[in-house]
Amino acid sequence: MSLQHNTESVVPSAGGLGNIARTVLLLLLAQFVFAQDSTWTPLRSNGEQVPSFIKRDVTPIGSSGGKLDKSHGQIWREYDIRSFTHRLREQESPQQSVVDWILRETGTDTWFGDVQSVLSSDRDRIVVYHTPEVQQTIEQTVARFLDTRSEANEIAVRLVTVNKPDWRVRANSILTPVKTQTPGVEAWLISRENAALLLHELSTRTDYREHNTPNLTIYSGQTHTLKATRPRVFSAGHDPLASALPSANTNFMDEGFLLEISPLVGQNGKTIEAVVKCTVDQVERFTSLQNNTVDQFGLHRRSQIQIPQISSWRLHERFRWPKDEVLLISRGLVATPERTTKWNEPFRKVLNNGGQRGNALLFLESRSEVNSRTRNPRTATQTDAAHFRGRY
Repeated sequence: MSLQHNTESVVPSAGGLGNIARTVLLLLLAQFVFAQDSTWTPLRSNGEQVPSFIKRDVTPIGSSGGKLDKSHGQIWREYDIRSFTHRLREQESPQQSVVDWILRETGTDTWFGDVQSVLSSDRDRIVVYHTPEVQQTIEQTVARFLDTRSEANEIAVRLVTVNKPDWRVRANSILTPVKTQTPGVEAWLISRENAALLLHELSTRTDYREHNTPNLTIYSGQTHTLKATRPRVFSAGHDPLASALPSANTNFMDEGFLLEISPLVGQNGKTIEAVVKCTVDQVERFTSLQNNTVDQFGLHRRSQIQIPQISSWRLHERFRWPKDEVLLISRGLVATPERTTKWNEPFRKVLNNGGQRGNALLFLESRSEVNSRTRNPRTATQTDAAHFRGRY
């Protein structure tokens, strides 16, 4: 009897079939309406042609069945970035550079305020839900990545240090100051010819050091990182609970520099913008202390504790300059971690009573051809008037 009852319960009634039919009909109707809303919009409201890399200009229905908030006039758009990412097939996430610059142009607070917004990306598209004003800024930013002029543009990078900043005395007449925001950071514009002469003169000095290959280049829209670090080992003292044998609790820290550069061609094709991040950490010396401990067996142990004295400096700045000039950035006298070789390692151990310092200089030069006769010297130098939003 129980088996027959279960068999009869799975047979739907006529009324149940009607409910199922109505449900299927409603689902088909909702799918048709959503498909109608997702059609392409070839023209803006003012009749202006929409660029081909913008795929949609609609407000979709959310997965929960409710519509996204439109109280601030937000619109939905998808930006096709395949022409940029396909050039960088070997990179894992080339679209991240586009997202980074969108956050720099719009400001991070724009995405975490009262306005409901969406920013998502993959290798093929950037998905944005925000106000028309923000969409316009993003459209201009994406267009700079898709500009064919950026394909042939590359930035030459030279990071050098000299122990003394006396080069400024002779080079002062060829340097045009640029306003900076980071305390202790100075920047100048210098012609290509004068930059080549200055680099040659610096390279003849005995205290001159170059920290990357001279032919290093970065293409527009890409991010490149220069890293030169080495581990420094020091003792944090004996741990009495770790073992009955006398042993040291060893710690490690990386000493060296990390430089990240993200260049992008300007909207007019005649300027370069670059975000420069640099971090330098150096162990100047170790202060040693004798530590007396009692282990788990009641035995007295003596161990050495080394306390590192660290010198660090940071740089996070954004610059804009004409493509036919060279940007020179100076961070003043800062820690310059020394390279370790077989011959100087014994001397480092004996003379480890102070870190070396030097004047760090970063040369940034565009390698693309620019007709300097069409440039207005007064309007092209916009580094001191540029305003950048957000904290990104």
